[in-house]
Amino acid sequence: MKPYKQLQRGFTLIELLISTALLSLVLFIASYSYSLFSNRWQSELGNYQETAAFVKNVELSRRVLQSTIPLVISKADSKKGLYFVGGADSILAVSQYGVFGDEGVIYRLSIEKSPENPQVKQLVYREVNANSIVLSEPNQSFQFTHKIVVIDNVTDAEFQYFGWATLNDKTVQMSGIGKADKSWHKTYDAVRTGLFPEAARLVVRYQAKDARVVSISFNASYASHPERGLEIPGQ
Repeated sequence: MKPYKQLQRGFTLIELLISTALLSLVLFIASYSYSLFSNRWQSELGNYQETAAFVKNVELSRRVLQSTIPLVISKADSKKGLYFVGGADSILAVSQYGVFGDEGVIYRLSIEKSPENPQVKQLVYREVNANSIVLSEPNQSFQFTHKIVVIDNVTDAEFQYFGWATLNDKTVQMSGIGKADKSWHKTYDAVRTGLFPEAARLVVRYQAKDARVVSISFNASYASHPERGLEIPGQ
């Protein structure tokens, strides 16, 4: 009986071509899938970092507003005033904490036009270390050293300040000889009146990336009688 002789056979050229084509297709699908995953990951990571920076800036700006203090300064008439100028679209004041550090700062929070596109409005925060500047008069000029855009694409904003209209109104009410009420004001100049607001409120509405209009509030409460010891304006 003749022994069985196993036939040895390799791949044909057609089989090699088919295998190579299938392998190339698998590699292409894997590469394309990885590219999609990587792009989406980078996009979501970028959105997360952008959102985290936005939330951080908003919360730090809130802390600055809430930590605002009634710094006493001299006026041109040798009277004393409190450094706080609340405008219809800006606040200029002194705070115990800044965005860029935990030291006292002079800050300005304002609605401004974007340098790149004047049609776009932004909520901009500026500060300078209070230790580097000695405030001696209300209109003293100085340069802010730090700036951030807190909110971009602002559609509208409301700055409001709660307190007495004049020191005389407060004196009348506190003495009991008359009646005057505190109210919300669109502007509040503590330098001129010698009064400090008891609260400040800022509502900013902006257009998000998905075209929705979103509203963010900044609220702060202050001491009721920081002006004690100051001269009454006009006396």
